[in-house]
Amino acid sequence: MVRSTLLGFAGDGAALALAVRSIEKARALIPELERAGAPVVHLLAFDAAVDEAPEAMIEAAESALGGLDAVLVAHGSLVDQIDLETDLALQERSIRVNGTSAVRVLIAAARHFETQGFGTLAGITSGAGERGRRSTYGYGMGKGMMTACLSGLRARLQVKGIPVLTIFPCFVDTPMTAPLPKKMRWITPRDAGEKIHRAMKRGQDTLYVPGWWRFALFAARNTPEWIWKRMRAEEKLAAGLRAKRDSTPRD
Repeated sequence: MVRSTLLGFAGDGAALALAVRSIEKARALIPELERAGAPVVHLLAFDAAVDEAPEAMIEAAESALGGLDAVLVAHGSLVDQIDLETDLALQERSIRVNGTSAVRVLIAAARHFETQGFGTLAGITSGAGERGRRSTYGYGMGKGMMTACLSGLRARLQVKGIPVLTIFPCFVDTPMTAPLPKKMRWITPRDAGEKIHRAMKRGQDTLYVPGWWRFALFAARNTPEWIWKRMRAEEKLAAGLRAKRDSTPRD
C-alpha cells in the first residue's frame, strides 16, 4: 500500500525520503522508485519503538531533498490482544509505535509546514481507533491517539491552507490480513496506494479504503453501547493472526 503510494509520487517526478526501521530492506525499493521517475530516493533510519527525534528526521529529509512538500506517516504494529493484556512492556511498545510516535512525527511535520507556509500532511490510522473492540482495543488505543491528532491538526492548519488527510484502510490485501479469507470486497495494495496518492494531491480531509468502509465506520461510531458490547467485531482477524503466529517456526 505504501509502496504503491510512493510509486505514484515517483511517477510525478517527486524526490523521496523514506524514514524506515531497516535501511538494508528499504534499499531494494530504490531502483524501482528511480525507474518510476523519482530523481532522488534518500533513506533515513527511524525506529518508532524507541525515543527517536522526529524534528531531526524532518530536518534531515528537507536537507536531503532540498525542500519538503508532503509527509505521510504510515508506521504501525498490530499485536495480539491477549499478549497485550499479559505483557506490560508489550502494551507500552504498542502505544508508543501506534500512538505516541505517530503523534510526535505528525506534530513535528505540522510545525515545519506551518513555518514554511505550505505542505501536505497525511497519516494512515485505523478504524480500531474509532471505538474499542474487545479483540483489538489495545491496538486501537494507539490509533485513536493518531486519529485525534490528525483531526486537531486539520482544524488548526486549515486557516493556513495546509491540508491534513486521515486515511482509514480496511480490507486491503496486505501481510497483516494474510490469514483471512479474501472476498470480492477486498482491494489490492496497488489500488489502495493509488487512492492515497490521489487523495493527498487533492488535499482531501479523509479517505476510506475501500470507499464503503466509510459507512461501516459510521455505523460503528453510532451503534448504541448496549449493542456494541455484545458484538464480536474483528474477532476473526484476531484469531487468524494468532493462528498464523502460533504456526510460524521460531528460531
